[in-house]
Amino acid sequence: MDYKKTYYPLTNHGGTMNKKNNLILSVLLILFFTSFVFGQNILKLKPYDGTPQSLFMAQIKADTAANHGVLPDRVYELESGGIYLNTEQFNVAKGVTIRLVCNGPKKPIIYQFPTGTGSNPQNPPGNLFVLQGGNLEMKNIAVSGYFEASSDYLDNLQGGIINTTQEGSSIIIDDCIFNNINGQHIRTGSATKKVKVTNTIFANMGFLGRSNLGAGKGIDLREASCDSLILVNNTFVNYQDRVIRHYNFSNPLAGTGGIQYCLIDHNSFVNGMGFHGLLSLGNVGKEVIIKNNLFYDAFALGEDSTDATRAAEWANTGETYANGNNRITWIFSAPNDTTQWTVKNNYYVISPEGQ
Repeated sequence: MDYKKTYYPLTNHGGTMNKKNNLILSVLLILFFTSFVFGQNILKLKPYDGTPQSLFMAQIKADTAANHGVLPDRVYELESGGIYLNTEQFNVAKGVTIRLVCNGPKKPIIYQFPTGTGSNPQNPPGNLFVLQGGNLEMKNIAVSGYFEASSDYLDNLQGGIINTTQEGSSIIIDDCIFNNINGQHIRTGSATKKVKVTNTIFANMGFLGRSNLGAGKGIDLREASCDSLILVNNTFVNYQDRVIRHYNFSNPLAGTGGIQYCLIDHNSFVNGMGFHGLLSLGNVGKEVIIKNNLFYDAFALGEDSTDATRAAEWANTGETYANGNNRITWIFSAPNDTTQWTVKNNYYVISPEGQ
């Protein structure tokens, strides 16, 4: 995702055209590239000003109502440093792409805010976006699961930020901050084409006030397939459960859909409990690359052969202790003889404080 205006130099590589033809071609190319650059139809969303119309999703819904849906080239631009309150979940239909971007130096932040409706009006919406086969692209945006101005809102912390409920979606996140949920920041309940996250911070995953020790994940793929899972230059900090959860809890031996290509490169994993592991990859496909990562107090609970509750979610590996409990490991997947694994240049440490 790159929404910067780019102009391309015109170069004459041959001597067969005269100056007039060169001029005509140059004009046509300028018109083409100008239309390409400005073909992204930007709508600037204003920060919350106390009116219902300025709520984050109200502005997007007003735009879609006026245009009978999301325009194919629409880009929603948030104001640098702006504060946005959100009280609604937005469903992204198949064939639709939601693009959010901030071009300024300071990330705007979207706070999930109490809906004010339903049987639990103090709850914020359970997700920001739910992809029903549609796509999501976000760049330089911060999202928090509750309104951080008052700790009172923490008691109603909800489950996540992004979810999918139908197959075929792609999720592309760059230079964002996702913070404060009791479940998982990204969850894919259905088969996805691509989940690509770069240069992003995932923080504060899990909240025992409303959930359990098995919640609090970075990316939860459930048992769905994913063509490409790409995580590069991210930080995952303060998580109760796993950074990646790809597991079939109801039938572990039946396995999951495959992650056909997996790249985990130059990430930092910091201060994680790891109740059910660290990287739970499920069934994997052609290639898995895990390299150049820092693991710093990343699996704080470590291994415990006597803890049957924790060990229950390692039932897809076929490895057990002498007492019959599943073997607890940092990184695990369903075994196969075909995946090409590259695991190198990773650094792991337990700090004195972590010990």
